[in-house]
Amino acid sequence: MLKNIFVGVDAGATKTRVIVVDDENNILGEALGGPAVIRFNTDAAWQEIMLTLERALATMRPIETRSTETRSTETRSTETRSTETRLIASLHDSKYCFHAGMGITGCEIKESYEKFINTPHIFKNLLVKQDSYTACVGAHAGKDGAIVIIGTGVVGIALNDGEVTQVSGWGFPHDDKGSGAWFGLKAVSLTMQWYDGRFTTDSELFQLVLQRFNHDFPKLVTWANNARPTNFAELAPLVIHQAEKNDSVAIEIVKQAARHIDQVGLTLLKKAGGNTKLPCALFGGISNMMKNYLSPEFKASLVQPKYDAAMGAVLALKMQLKNITH
Repeated sequence: MLKNIFVGVDAGATKTRVIVVDDENNILGEALGGPAVIRFNTDAAWQEIMLTLERALATMRPIETRSTETRSTETRSTETRSTETRLIASLHDSKYCFHAGMGITGCEIKESYEKFINTPHIFKNLLVKQDSYTACVGAHAGKDGAIVIIGTGVVGIALNDGEVTQVSGWGFPHDDKGSGAWFGLKAVSLTMQWYDGRFTTDSELFQLVLQRFNHDFPKLVTWANNARPTNFAELAPLVIHQAEKNDSVAIEIVKQAARHIDQVGLTLLKKAGGNTKLPCALFGGISNMMKNYLSPEFKASLVQPKYDAAMGAVLALKMQLKNITH
């Protein structure tokens, strides 16, 4: 009988995380890869995901088989429950049946999504959802709840009684206010205004931005006119660093971002929950820093996520397979 192996993918504009788990959700292997955004290039996204999966498989180690009666409860809790004694070395190993759940940025673009899911693959079952959806499933272990992801973009999503509600996440620069890309855009915009005298408050932030371009202002202008959201997001750490140094300009940018995040979060909870108080978790690289600037009203709803988005993709797949069999 073939052994089921489940693959969880969290693919975004900054990085890709892949986990390999068993029937009981024990993580057997994991790896990080580069960005995989299907709205730009579905073939490149598939390639990055599969390369990262190969690296995740390579992290796995053979597991010694021993009778469960001879091991203490404490020992069993720290070991994988799998009884396999051999390494899963290849996706094409005939002894295994691979299933994949993927949360990927860009699924809202219908043409890109359809091209991605129609690409030939080796998985017996494949579930592809927006990465925000799988993150929400993971955060609340499949139960009702909400999340706000503050990464390269910003999106709020809630699951309540089978209904999915989304607020924000419609793309940069027309939306995703308060995101890493938005931070970078604000830093560049203010630097340009400061450079020619329209913004008169001095800040070390402007020098740090210009330093990225060897203090060559035309080079900055050319870059900004061709930059993608990921490129702008690479400047976000400069703003955060300066805010931590009490730079007044950087702090004001962070406060503006927090107001945008508050709006997303509170609108989402009102729209999705109604009179039901849904728990909400924050995800994303700058979410921890942003907590200090959020309103008391929104912070009161925040909880710690139970699982991450990669495990959420696995749970979403298993939920779908369970519904099919019932």
